[in-house]
Amino acid sequence: MAKRPNISEVKTTRELFSLMPPENAGLLIAEMHTQAKRDVMREIAATHQTVKLPVDQIIPFDDNPYQVLDNEEMDELVQSIRERGILSPLIVLPKPDDAHTFELISGHRRLFAAKKAGLKKVPAVVCNVSRPGTYSAE
Repeated sequence: MAKRPNISEVKTTRELFSLMPPENAGLLIAEMHTQAKRDVMREIAATHQTVKLPVDQIIPFDDNPYQVLDNEEMDELVQSIRERGILSPLIVLPKPDDAHTFELISGHRRLFAAKKAGLKKVPAVVCNVSRPGTYSAE
């Protein structure tokens, strides 16, 4: 079995996507240290075009470890989104077998809150990962 990469040392999206196959990118991000995760998400958002995607075309990635709670904190996020919108775009990957579906990599709470707030579309960065080590955005 191959040695697992040290996720806490990832500093750029290029490093992130070079570590594992594209279908595991979401799990990689989930395992990253919180600050490193924020830095990578900021880099993706700052260097890629943001598009508006219908909320019903975004699904959690396979083996999604996230559990989004519908609690008081969620209610606060819903209210914030109603007042200000989504300030940080979601990060998604196109689903290879369906051109109109995207797998959510980052932004599970924001997507849940957006749906609860009644939004039909959300800002997202679409990362196209063709093979490990490369990526681009549309």
